[in-house]
Amino acid sequence: FSDIDGQSYLRMMRPMVTVEGCLKCHAFQGYKIGDVRGGIGVSIPMASYFAAERFSITAQVITHAAIWLLGVGAIVVTARRSRQRIRERLEIDRVLHDRAQMYRQMFENDPAAKILIDPVDGSLVDANNTAAAYYGYSVDRLKTMTISDIRVVPPELENNQLLIPEANGRLFAISHHRLASGDIRDVEVHTGIVTINDKDCLQCIVHDVTDRNLQTASLMEKTAALEQSNIELRQFAYVTSHDLNEPLNAIEPYARLLADRFRGRLDKDADESLGYITEGVHQMKALIRDIIVYSQIGSKGSSFAAAPLDALLDKALSDLRGRIEDKRASVAHDRLPVLDVDGSQIALLFRSLIGNAVKFGKEGVSPVIHVAAEQTDGDWVVSIRDNGIGIDPRHFERIFLMFQRLHPRHEYPGTGAGLAIAKRIVERHGGRIWVDSELGKGSTFFFSLPERRRR
Repeated sequence: FSDIDGQSYLRMMRPMVTVEGCLKCHAFQGYKIGDVRGGIGVSIPMASYFAAERFSITAQVITHAAIWLLGVGAIVVTARRSRQRIRERLEIDRVLHDRAQMYRQMFENDPAAKILIDPVDGSLVDANNTAAAYYGYSVDRLKTMTISDIRVVPPELENNQLLIPEANGRLFAISHHRLASGDIRDVEVHTGIVTINDKDCLQCIVHDVTDRNLQTASLMEKTAALEQSNIELRQFAYVTSHDLNEPLNAIEPYARLLADRFRGRLDKDADESLGYITEGVHQMKALIRDIIVYSQIGSKGSSFAAAPLDALLDKALSDLRGRIEDKRASVAHDRLPVLDVDGSQIALLFRSLIGNAVKFGKEGVSPVIHVAAEQTDGDWVVSIRDNGIGIDPRHFERIFLMFQRLHPRHEYPGTGAGLAIAKRIVERHGGRIWVDSELGKGSTFFFSLPERRRR
């Protein structure tokens, strides 16, 4: 290397060595073979080379630095992600552990008897303290048993496998379980799938229903006996009523004959006695008639069919036309629904309630009666409002009992069976009847009818 004008140059020189062929021309100059006669020199500037070399070094430094930085960054990111995954995994493990602990506590302390069953072989995987107390075995003893050891299977089901929940994962079954004491109890078993240590098990909640079943069977027997007693009582009432009518039918014409023949020809006491006989016969026949109607409401009623209540109300008003005109009463009604009912009985119901509204009007005041209907909670509530004498709230329940009267017969004739019959009709239709009233301010009777099929 040499410096020329302050610049670095690379100088290369090649010597000119004398060979045999050169002696032809240069021998006379005294050169021999091997002598150096001179040389050729070349100078190459090195500035561009040094610049390129510096650029290459800089590029390599930058590249290596970048690679190092990327590596360090990747290591940092990976480390952070690893720590995050470790924290998440630890959190998941903690949650799973807490849930496992919670499930274990709930399982062990549950007041309901619970057992876990392996669905493959029917072995009891676990049981809680309540189950141990119920069956009379320790928890450890139960874990050595299978479901077949406690479940009593009828002979026709002996070959059946353990019941598996349906597609919805739930199963409800009624079974019989044997206790350590040998007692066999009726149980309801609610079953679902739970996963314990990555293994599916059947969790069974066992409810003893033996006492309930005995009570149900006893109640059904009593209900059947009561129904039979009611049938016999209705038959007795019907037959007895017809039998009572026979002597009345014999007495009535003779009493009328005596009254017609001897009224005014005997003394006053005799006339009154004949009047009592005639009135008593009529009253007795009315009572018997109402007993027959009351006893036949459930047994002789017609089947339910769609009927417009407006038409049934009109029929009742037609039957009451004479009494309505005598009292100068006015009856108005809103539009009423079409319901599935026994038409003849609902017409009788309207006739009884409107007849009472006409009968129990205020002295000197024309009865004003309004019939309306309102739908509430799937039922239709029919109301019959009047401006009559009203009812003391103390008697709201009593008036619906058979033969209960609030007024003397000479003031308001009747048997006292009308509202009892009305209640029986409404109850046969699945509804109820009640009243709202104040003395001197009129009454409103309500009865509800289920909306079986409204058109």
